Amino acid sequence: MDKEKAILTVTTLWSISKIWLGWLILHCSASKLYVKHCSGEDIWTILWSPLTSQTPPCKGLLWSINASSEALKYMWIIGGGWLVTKLTNTLKYKKD
Repeated sequence: MDKEKAILTVTTLWSISKIWLGWLILHCSASKLYVKHCSGEDIWTILWSPLTSQTPPCKGLLWSINASSEALKYMWIIGGGWLVTKLTNTLKYKKD
């Protein structure tokens, strides 16, 4: 692998990892906020959770959790497919 190809690969991986990291931060943040504000941490907030979970902020947090989960799932599928393709091309049998 020449230097230009290595730099291109690293640059591409860095760009993709920023998108993945963004979805990951959104997913973790929304999950923690949903537990704290919508589903409750003590007995009183748990009792009120059927009402609070239906508010627009909680619906938005739930949407964020679901959307980021789906995005992360598809990113793993795409990344795995890319890796398998690269390994197949690198390790395939070459007839001399």
